[in-house]
Amino acid sequence: MVGALLLAADAAPVPDAPAGGVPIGFRIFLAVLALGGLAIAAGTPFSRRLHRNRAVAALSAGGWFAVLAGLGVGPAGLDLVDERIFAELRPLVVVSLGWVGLIVGLQARWRILQAVPRVVWSWTLEDAAMSALVAAAIGAIVYGLSIEHGFAHPVALIAPLATLAAANLSWAPETRSLRVELSDRTRRIATLVAAAAGLSAILAIAVAGLATLPIRADGIASSLDPLLGLKRFGILVATALVVGAGARVLLSIVERDSPQMLVVVVGLVCIVAGVADAAGISPLLSGLLAGVVIANLSTGPLRNLESVLHRGETAGGMLLYGFAGVLVATEPGWATIALGFAIAATRILLKPASLRRSMRIAGEELPAATPLRLASVRQAPLAVAVVIALVLVEDSTLARTLLTAIVIAGFASGLAAPLQSWQRRTVSGGSSGRNSRPAEPAP
Repeated sequence: MVGALLLAADAAPVPDAPAGGVPIGFRIFLAVLALGGLAIAAGTPFSRRLHRNRAVAALSAGGWFAVLAGLGVGPAGLDLVDERIFAELRPLVVVSLGWVGLIVGLQARWRILQAVPRVVWSWTLEDAAMSALVAAAIGAIVYGLSIEHGFAHPVALIAPLATLAAANLSWAPETRSLRVELSDRTRRIATLVAAAAGLSAILAIAVAGLATLPIRADGIASSLDPLLGLKRFGILVATALVVGAGARVLLSIVERDSPQMLVVVVGLVCIVAGVADAAGISPLLSGLLAGVVIANLSTGPLRNLESVLHRGETAGGMLLYGFAGVLVATEPGWATIALGFAIAATRILLKPASLRRSMRIAGEELPAATPLRLASVRQAPLAVAVVIALVLVEDSTLARTLLTAIVIAGFASGLAAPLQSWQRRTVSGGSSGRNSRPAEPAP
């Protein structure tokens, strides 16, 4: 996938003028080499073996190694990627977002959605309501401060607050980094955790993406334009239907040929994400809708398509995390840091209670000492992608601040679950034992 993304980046003109004494072209090469190399390394067998270690899995589950690498090559570090270089590398981000959106959209097959247990639906909606309330509370505080400082523009808060609610939705579906004693009960619970996380991912992309459609972005002077929203929605639907119909024909031809299917998929993602970016639409939302159309129009099996997409999922995710490190504030203020830890605190306080309540409804009583009680605390990896999509559509100070806060919240919540789990095992005398295995959901 990385090679295909580099081809997409060639569409951007590269000036020859030097910047900071280093030619622009060479800086772009070094940045792509660093971030692309990290993305490729993340998918190697050595990396997969390394991730079997629970400590490594806990630290890397949120892509924090890639974020640190992005900080290293960004303005906070070597300054290889500044605003000018990021503009040249923008196609990489756009295609990566479209790729992730397409993967999530393919989960929305009608047959699968009908089979989702009712408790998963109710859990997802409850989590969405809590996330909306948290975003509304933070929005009220921000709006109050903006009035106090004389620059109140409520429309400018719509997309960031919707994105905040979407980013706070869901949780990391993996349980490898949690030391869980494997049993039939914990396996069933882990499956429900992963199912709810997948359903919430669809909802998160839809909420964040749709909220940006009627917004004519202009910093704090952003305006609400319903007609623009309708035009963008029409472009979104038309693109998804055309690409979905074309994908049905092309994928049926190359169904058993993985290399040819990869070429088709990369082409489809480039079209979907490129059209969306040109129209001011979130590439993540465009990829999601295209995935939904492909999943429900295709009559043949999608196993080969999903296999091809998942091969590039890690690379695309690492690129997005790397660019998140580039885009975060180099010197975040106390308000940004406080916002990040406040988001993490709400996750720690609210998510486990919702999980326990949902498991009781499902008839699955959580064991007292199981780390699965904390599975919903960890921020979903998709959260960073959702906020990066906002930065592309509406590159405002508020959007950059939100991205920085989400990165801080993800790091804090990602460490909170393993630390609480370790504390419980220490207090209980290590009852889980050495033979405990991670409870992964059944495929």
